Amino acid sequence: MLRAVLGSVVLAVVASSSFARDIVLENYPPAGTLGIVSAFGWGPPGIGVANEYWAQTFKVPEDAGALSRVEFTFHAALEPEVFGYDTTHDIPFRLLITPDLDPEVTEFRPGDVIFESHRLVSPYVPLSAPEDAWRQHFAVDLAKLPVTPGRSYAFVLDAMSEYVPDTFSWRTGASTRNRYESGDFFSLRVPRDSEHQPVGTRADHFAETWNSFAPENIDLQFRLTFVPEPSSAALSLCCGLGWIALRRRMTR
Repeated sequence: MLRAVLGSVVLAVVASSSFARDIVLENYPPAGTLGIVSAFGWGPPGIGVANEYWAQTFKVPEDAGALSRVEFTFHAALEPEVFGYDTTHDIPFRLLITPDLDPEVTEFRPGDVIFESHRLVSPYVPLSAPEDAWRQHFAVDLAKLPVTPGRSYAFVLDAMSEYVPDTFSWRTGASTRNRYESGDFFSLRVPRDSEHQPVGTRADHFAETWNSFAPENIDLQFRLTFVPEPSSAALSLCCGLGWIALRRRMTR
């Protein structure tokens, strides 16, 4: 009898959740427009042209229960040689999710990483390629990562975790202005030693002062998809259906 009752409750939960639509935060401009900002990847020695980390902060909607997908776009076209260095390399990187520990200040203070993607790759695209090929769109599924409604987080693009020594290439970001008021875009260039090699761990890098694009009102283009939390009404319905099923079983 208990198994049948629990089955009824589970069916009720599934039925109620099937009517709930995903919640989407979208920061994409109108079709056909593409802003360019910063550089992401690995720059030549002594030439500060690329950042090994990008971060875009965001605020979780009040009715969201989990983050299921992160989407963003690169502007990938690059000359095959810059400052005498071969730049025809792919860029492997990872997507990280971390809380923003102090969203009330203009600096970015990342917390512990709560999600880390598999290895992503941005292929090299020459400037001679058609313009449509310059845009590289990434969509990363997070398997319904639990997040706290109303709290600020960041998705971080991390090229240091896949760093290849003596390899130089970078991408610019697809950006937009004045589109998202509940977060900011940041970048970080990792410190180098006397041999121009990156130094420090991820924790060391996270403790550095990140460059903010807030004064320029620039954000990355992104789309975040959330799974809604079960509503109180849906939960009450489930409990009510479970109680009715139990009463029916008891009176048979």
